[in-house]
Amino acid sequence: MGWIKKTVVFILGLIAVMAISFFVFKYYRSSKAENIKIPENSVSVIRLDVDGLLLKMFKNSLSNYSEYYGSKKDTSTIRGKAKFWDIGVHIPSKLYMFSLSDTSRHYYAVLEVKDREDLKSLLKGQIGLSQDSVFQGLEKGQELYSKKHVQALFDNQRLILSLGKDQQPETMLTLLKSDEGDWAYANGFGKELKEIQDADMSFVDKKDNWATVNFQNGRLDINAFVKSSLLGFPSKPVQALIPEDNVLYMALNSDLSLILKDQEAELEKLKLPVDSIYKYVGNFATIELKDKEVLESDTIITYDYDDNFEMTEKKEINQVEVPSLSFQVMASPHLLGYLPEKMFYKFGKDFHNGLIRLSTDPAAFSQNIDLKPSPNVFVLSYQKKPVSAKYLGWLPNYDKILKGELNGIAEGSNSLRLKGGFAFENSAINSFYQIIGSK
Repeated sequence: MGWIKKTVVFILGLIAVMAISFFVFKYYRSSKAENIKIPENSVSVIRLDVDGLLLKMFKNSLSNYSEYYGSKKDTSTIRGKAKFWDIGVHIPSKLYMFSLSDTSRHYYAVLEVKDREDLKSLLKGQIGLSQDSVFQGLEKGQELYSKKHVQALFDNQRLILSLGKDQQPETMLTLLKSDEGDWAYANGFGKELKEIQDADMSFVDKKDNWATVNFQNGRLDINAFVKSSLLGFPSKPVQALIPEDNVLYMALNSDLSLILKDQEAELEKLKLPVDSIYKYVGNFATIELKDKEVLESDTIITYDYDDNFEMTEKKEINQVEVPSLSFQVMASPHLLGYLPEKMFYKFGKDFHNGLIRLSTDPAAFSQNIDLKPSPNVFVLSYQKKPVSAKYLGWLPNYDKILKGELNGIAEGSNSLRLKGGFAFENSAINSFYQIIGSK
C-alpha cells in the first residue's frame, strides 16, 4: 500500500508546485504591468485586464471544450487560429490604450515586438491588414499596415497599434520614436476611482468620467459615470412606456439645445438649420426602430422622344422597403416647417402632445406617447428581431446579442450614472470570447 501513498503525495506535490508556479508567474506579469507607461499628455485611457479574462475563459472552457477548441477529433479549427504565445508581440497582463485628444475617438497601444515575422503573419493573416505603400515618412526597418479603422506601425522593438476613424501615421511614427522615459505610468489614470479597479475593461479620462465592462458567461455588465456640459437634466425626469415591438429604443430627457449646437456641422449635412431651431427645442427625445418594414415611394421623372420626335415626360413610381423608424422631439410646433421631408429616408411629420414626430411609418402617428415620472433620464433598450440583420448589421457582433438595456439616473444637472447590460445568444459561453473568438 506504500506505493499508493507515495503516488498520492507525488500528485498533491505536483499540484502544489503548479499552483505556486502559476501564482508566481501571475505576480511577475502583474508587476511588469505596473511599469507600463503612456504619453503624459494622454486625455483618456482604456484598460483591459488580459490575465483576468484569460482565467475566466479558461475556467469556462473546461465545461465547453468544443466551443473553445473545436471537436477533439477535428483540430482544424484550432490550427486556423494564431496561438496567444505565437503572435509576435508581448501581451501584458494589463493592456492599455490611450487617446491624445479630448475631441477624438482615436486610440493607440504600444506593445513590445518579440518576433517580427510572426507579427506580420498575424497582421496579414488573422487581422487582414495590408501593407501601406502611400505614406512616405517611414525609415529603414519600419513597416506600416492598415485596413479601414485599424493601423499597425512597427520596427524590431515596438508595435504602435491605432484604432480610429481617421488614419494617423504621423502620430504613430512620433510614438514609435518617443522615449518612454518621459512618459507617465498608465496605472496612474483613475487610481483614485475604486469603481474601475477590478473591472475586466475600464475607461477613464482626466475629467474623471469612467466606464466599466465586466464579461460574464452569456452576458456583459456595464456601469458608467458621465459629466458633461452638453447635458442638462430636469429636476423631475419623465419617460414613456417602451413598446414591445421595438428592436431599438432610446430616450433622453435632457436639454436638447446643448447637443444641437455642439453637433451643428453634422446636422447641417442633413439640411437641418440648427441656428433657426435650437432655441425652440425642449428636453425630451426618442428614437424607435420597430420590427417591421414599410414601403417608401419615389417618383422618377424621365424624358424621351415620342414617335413625332417631341419631348415627353414619363413618370415611374419606384417603391423600396425601408425600416419603420421614428423620431420624437419635444419642441415648438412651428419647427415642423423647418424640417426637410427627406433626409436619409422620407419622413412623415406631425405634432402631438408637445412632441414633433417624424416617421417613415404612417401607422406610428396613431400611437400616442404618454410621459410619466421616472427615475431615469436616459433609457436604451434592444431586442434581437428579424429586421436587426438588415438595418443593424453594421454593428460588430450584433447577431450574438439577444437583448439588453441601459438606464441612466441623473446626479445633478449635468452628471449621469449609467447601469445595464446585454444578454448573448449563447448563455453558457463567456461574452468576451463570443465577441472576439467564437465562430
